[in-house]
Amino acid sequence: YLLIAISIERYIAIVHPVYFAMILNRRRVKFIILLIWVLNYLITATFSFFIVNSYAGRCTMIFSTDYISILVGTALFVYRVFFPSLVMLIPLVLIVRKLNRQATWFRSKTRVIATEDNIYLAARSRVIQLMLIVILVYVFCWTPSQFAFLLYTLSVIPSWYPYSIYHRTLTLIGFFNSCANPIIYTLRHSQFRQAIMDIFKRAVTRGNSLFGYRPSPQETAKRSR
Repeated sequence: YLLIAISIERYIAIVHPVYFAMILNRRRVKFIILLIWVLNYLITATFSFFIVNSYAGRCTMIFSTDYISILVGTALFVYRVFFPSLVMLIPLVLIVRKLNRQATWFRSKTRVIATEDNIYLAARSRVIQLMLIVILVYVFCWTPSQFAFLLYTLSVIPSWYPYSIYHRTLTLIGFFNSCANPIIYTLRHSQFRQAIMDIFKRAVTRGNSLFGYRPSPQETAKRSR
């Protein structure tokens, strides 16, 4: 859900740059991060269904009824895969629509203005590409394990699936998503690579933002009104 917050933050920065500083500040960002962590801990409380099988000596999952099993499996799939993917995709579509409108407007102006503002369009296009890659990696990493768990709660997959080698492998793939995002940023952005180096050198990174985004002249003019 931190990825959802980042997607919404990028949407506000690109589509509504005039209100960006008014909507997001350091205090609100800290509150949102804290809220995400608290909600995730509450949701994962559903795994209190895990108990120890005294005969096999291993953890297993017991649901009181088939209805509870189906409800938990469906809810977790929606919460972990369907809803996050949808919410991350919507801001991306809105950003693309905004950039297409701006590109059309720039082409209607003189060559000099269009060339100058194309720099900002190119920077924002890089943001779109990065967001799309992050979404695809998230779906690729988390869908297999969550879909398999959904099938397990629907009794499609045998009862031995939890803690089996298949379950552990798919879970590790899901956890890899947390490692993949820094790799993606590092491969695609020299500023991020420099920032990582500065962390180890205890230096202060200077220059443009990670996404190369700066307000265009038109946005600057709007703010000054």
